[in-house]
Amino acid sequence: TKFAVETSGWVGSGTELEYAFYSQTLPDEGEAGAERVVRGWLRAARSFSPMYLSAGTHLVIGKVRDELGSVAESTKVVQVAPRQTAVTQAELADVLQTVTLSNDP
Repeated sequence: TKFAVETSGWVGSGTELEYAFYSQTLPDEGEAGAERVVRGWLRAARSFSPMYLSAGTHLVIGKVRDELGSVAESTKVVQVAPRQTAVTQAELADVLQTVTLSNDP
């Protein structure tokens, strides 16, 4: 699934800040996956798009760095579920016809 992420509210001591974005898969049980760099450090780039996340639970991490090298981060847990789509009667009839014809001797 495609997401746009943005971090805001950070203030520095007069110079432009640098921003980076990461994601980490959070399993139902056991240890979390490795932190994955989604977009490395860029000056004055508070947002990033697209960020692709598969179905499951993820930790989205936004980091900010000032000119002295101090780093702060903000995190958000995101749950991505597969899209549920209903099958129409016409689609079901087509599948049944295909299955019936494939069993024809």
